[in-house]
Parts: sequence; structure tokens; C-alpha cells
Amino acid sequence: MVVIINALIAPSHKHVEFQEVIAENIISQAKEIVSNIKEIVLTGSILATMGKVSLAIKNMSILFSNLYKH
Repeated sequence: MVVIINALIAPSHKHVEFQEVIAENIISQAKEIVSNIKEIVLTGSILATMGKVSLAIKNMSILFSNLYKH
């Protein structure tokens, strides 16, 4: 971490190249995090939809069983 801070503070030619590599790595990691978040949100949406479908099926089965009782 100290190396990164020093590279960000003291811009020599080598440090500038190092800064670019650090920036590229940070951007790459940020993109991966966003992708993971999108995947989590999508998975949550799918699970919520499956839950709603399951509840609807359960409600329909209760409705039909009540209809057949009468």
C-alpha cells in the first residue's frame, strides 16, 4: 500500500507507468465488481420471480381444492 501511495505522490517516468498499471487494475476490478453486482441482482430477481410463481401455484392449488370441496 505504501508503494502505491508513493507511486501516486511522486510522478517520475517509472512511477507514471506504474500509476497507469494501478489505474488499469483498479478499473478492471471495478468492472468485475459491477458485473458481480449485476449477477447478484439478476439472481435475486430470478429467485423473487420463482417465489412469486411458487406462491401463485400454491394459491391456485388451494383455490382448486376449495372448488372441488363444494
